[in-house]
Amino acid sequence: TLILNRSWEFFFKQIFRDGFFHADMHPGNVFIDPAGNIAVVDFGIMGRLSPESRYYLAEMIRSFVRKDYVRAAEVHFEAGYVPKDKSVALFAQALRSVAEPIFGLPQSEISVAKLLSQLFKITRQFEMETQPQLLMLQKTLMMAEGMARTLDPEVNIWNLAGPHVESWTKAELGVEGRLRHLAKDIRHFLSRISDLVSLAEESLKNNKKSK
Repeated sequence: TLILNRSWEFFFKQIFRDGFFHADMHPGNVFIDPAGNIAVVDFGIMGRLSPESRYYLAEMIRSFVRKDYVRAAEVHFEAGYVPKDKSVALFAQALRSVAEPIFGLPQSEISVAKLLSQLFKITRQFEMETQPQLLMLQKTLMMAEGMARTLDPEVNIWNLAGPHVESWTKAELGVEGRLRHLAKDIRHFLSRISDLVSLAEESLKNNKKSK
């Protein structure tokens, strides 16, 4: 159980904290040392998620965990994955139709990767643009889930994924996270002001020389 939890913590930190993940996590590329630490090799295939993509992905997973299909649909529209002229209500119904059968499976068969796979099947109906980074993530999730079930055939993937998604969402979108991002933006703004002042001074000097 400890190794299983560490493996998923390692995996979700790559996705949500770093936005840069190993995209070829088959058993030959993942090792566990005697102390229970996770080690990976072969970084030939890597995936990247922007902060914005991470936010939308976290919101999607959180909405599905809560079975809030309207919110899940809204996130797809907010992300620009679905054209604005489509119906949010109809898209929410389509999400429900692909998610509910998965949630109705035995716990050991519930799969995040399977859910993403089913979502891709309704892309044509709603003219959704293909998201290469999500396709790569879905492939990686399938491999990660396969390894998790090798360690524990009865594992509930949603129970493993949920806490990491909630933790990241609170850290990034909660009060502390918002204040941290605000401070970062302010520092960036102040640094730009310094650059602008330097440019203004240089421009004034050049004007004086030209006169």
